[in-house]
Amino acid sequence: MAYALLTLALAIVAAAGFVHLWRNQRAMREELAALKRTVTALETRAAVVAAPRKARRAELGVVAPVSDIQHLSPVAEPAPIRPLRAGAATIDIDQPTLSPATLRVLALAIAATLPAFALFFGVAAPAVVSFGLLSAAAMLVVGLRADWAIAAWAGLFSATAWASIGYGLGASLASPIAFALPLAALSVAGLTHLYVKRVPPGAGAALLAAVMALALASETSVIGPGGLAFGVAVCAAAIIGALSIKLEALHLAAFGAALLGLFVLSGQPAAAIWFTPVTTWAGALFLAIAALRVPQAGARAATLAGTGVLAPMGAIAVLHFAGHGLATPLAAAAALLTLAGVLAAIATAAAMRRERGLAALGLTAWILALGAWASVAGALALALPAPFAAPALVALSLAALGLNWRFRHAAWRACAILSFIAAGALVLRTAGMTLSEDPRWPSWALILVGLALSSALCAGGAYLAHRQSAHFTASAAEAAAIAIGIIAANVALRVVCTGGVVLLTPIGFVEACLHISVWAAIALSLAYFSNQGASKVREAASIALAFWAGFVLLLAGAMWLTPYWADRGDGALALLTHHALGVVAPALLFLALWWVWRTQERDMRARGAFIVGTLSLAGAAALALIRAEGAPDWAPALGGAAAFASAVAANFSAGVTRGTQSSK
Repeated sequence: MAYALLTLALAIVAAAGFVHLWRNQRAMREELAALKRTVTALETRAAVVAAPRKARRAELGVVAPVSDIQHLSPVAEPAPIRPLRAGAATIDIDQPTLSPATLRVLALAIAATLPAFALFFGVAAPAVVSFGLLSAAAMLVVGLRADWAIAAWAGLFSATAWASIGYGLGASLASPIAFALPLAALSVAGLTHLYVKRVPPGAGAALLAAVMALALASETSVIGPGGLAFGVAVCAAAIIGALSIKLEALHLAAFGAALLGLFVLSGQPAAAIWFTPVTTWAGALFLAIAALRVPQAGARAATLAGTGVLAPMGAIAVLHFAGHGLATPLAAAAALLTLAGVLAAIATAAAMRRERGLAALGLTAWILALGAWASVAGALALALPAPFAAPALVALSLAALGLNWRFRHAAWRACAILSFIAAGALVLRTAGMTLSEDPRWPSWALILVGLALSSALCAGGAYLAHRQSAHFTASAAEAAAIAIGIIAANVALRVVCTGGVVLLTPIGFVEACLHISVWAAIALSLAYFSNQGASKVREAASIALAFWAGFVLLLAGAMWLTPYWADRGDGALALLTHHALGVVAPALLFLALWWVWRTQERDMRARGAFIVGTLSLAGAAALALIRAEGAPDWAPALGGAAAFASAVAANFSAGVTRGTQSSK
């Protein structure tokens, strides 16, 4: 089998060499014939031009000077004739000779097939394959010369043949070192040729070496000769791809190959010891390349900045969640903070080398800023519990707005908005901890630190963004402040109504109406201040809250027609019997909301708030008569009818809205 493969490989190489030799010989003969025809035509033309002059000079008896003959003849002056030494062979011009290109092809064919003859002298197959791969790498190096350009293709074909033979004969497994080291040399030679010449043979040779090295590493171990050769190929590709913008695809290919190699390593027994250092080296490689090249390339280094951010961040995440070197949250947080500092230093160095600063970096600035923000945010989320991480993230948004004040750039505002969103997620987690009665934290500590403080910091961020005329960021901050404030108020009300026993106490009618009152009160305050500032968030939030509160209030009142509230507990019903707070408080708030919108000439909103308020008061009167002790039987029916009739009449009266009053 081995000799059959060798014979096939030699036949292919020999056939290719002879085809190329035959084509060169034919081209040489055609070129020689064309030159002979050109010389003959020139001699004929010179004879035709010189014949009349010679005839006239002969008639006059004048001998033509040598200078005239040389002027008429287009043929160059012949070289002086030197006598031949004794025994020297004569040269026949018509005899075909081998051109330099043909000689180069023959030399390459001999170099490619020469290691195979060592098998006939008892040399081991791994050594023969190793010499064959090294000869292919040497061909790629020789191919850097312009006159030896064909050597690159010969090296690619020879490397393919020898790598296939070595893999087929089992030489790769028999002697991994002898197979892996030439692959490393082949990858470096191919990448060097690609960087210098920008032609496909170098890329093909590097790809072949990387694939064969990864195949060897998957069959043996990544921590071994195959993995070492694969690592050399990846490092060389990453570095050479970063040296030129035109070779960024090579850098991305190295990034993908590194991920593939780590995936193969993660499934092998050696990962228990070597996964942490190998992953760390991989992340550090791309980060170091970004640190060196991004300040030089600037806006053109977006790809390098992306790999410089993703590689170390992914390495930290993998090492943390896989339980390896950064298993503890504090260790992972420290690594992320270090990464954020390095990315900030890279961005600073790149901006200081340009007159326009960050604005001149384009997409690169966005990648570095978002990478630094993600690193800091991840560190805060890992190192701090949710109640403390939420205000910390909002404080991070304030820091981003501070940077935007000093170095104005949209990337800082985007980081601030992302901080608000991440803080909102942690706020929801804090609210869940409070409502689930987490024994590790007091309920009021969670509410004050995780919810109320976060809402206040979001309001501060909205103020800063308004001062910087960053209207979209200000709107996001206001929306976050309002949403977190609503959550904080409802959670605090829930804790108060249940006395801290949240899980065992269902929501009764009075508590539900108190939550509605909270929504209506917030809607009232937002409506009152909605005309201040350029943001329309307050106005939209007041409308949404008022609509939601009115819908829930009417639904809660309609549910008195069912035994739903009676089954929720007697405590809420007793509170309603004595104080009638269930409906009166939200009804009065809706009437106040009606007055505010009426003064602002928001007729449609004012009429809706007035309808909800009057109907709620009528329902409160009817419920009070129903629950009144000692009242006659006709009192609830008559009183309820009178109350709802009065509410309807009030809605159709003049002056409910500014538009109605003016039209009258």
